[in-house]
Amino acid sequence: MSKHGFNSDERPVVTYVQDPELAYIIQRYRETHDAIHTLLGFSTSVEEEIAVKWFEMNELGLPSAALGSFFGPLALVRKGIMKGGDFKSLGNLQVFISHILKCIEKKKNKDGTEFFMNIYFEKEFETDVNDLRERLGVIQFDK
Repeated sequence: MSKHGFNSDERPVVTYVQDPELAYIIQRYRETHDAIHTLLGFSTSVEEEIAVKWFEMNELGLPSAALGSFFGPLALVRKGIMKGGDFKSLGNLQVFISHILKCIEKKKNKDGTEFFMNIYFEKEFETDVNDLRERLGVIQFDK
């Protein structure tokens, strides 16, 4: 995670959520999000964030991930229009989402994979990242 500058301890505490259980779920989602970035091998570009949202939408089923998945590409359309019709970032997104679909298929066909919100990633810091990917059914994106 440090390669990408991620530190889950630096995530802000959830505010404006009255229910402590729901606040914990949202906090855990924020922390898990950084681990998902690392496992998938994605950085924080807009296209790669959207691809991570696609993975989260499938894996976690959270409405915020679905919103980011479907409406995030509109930011890329706007960016392309502002650049005079340069829609390269949409092409990149297509490549990233194709990779996510392969991950989803692999995870679906692999027995015993864990639900990501239930994984104590803090206990996995000493685990080789490639071993962890294999165990969880995640494929790293090769850039």
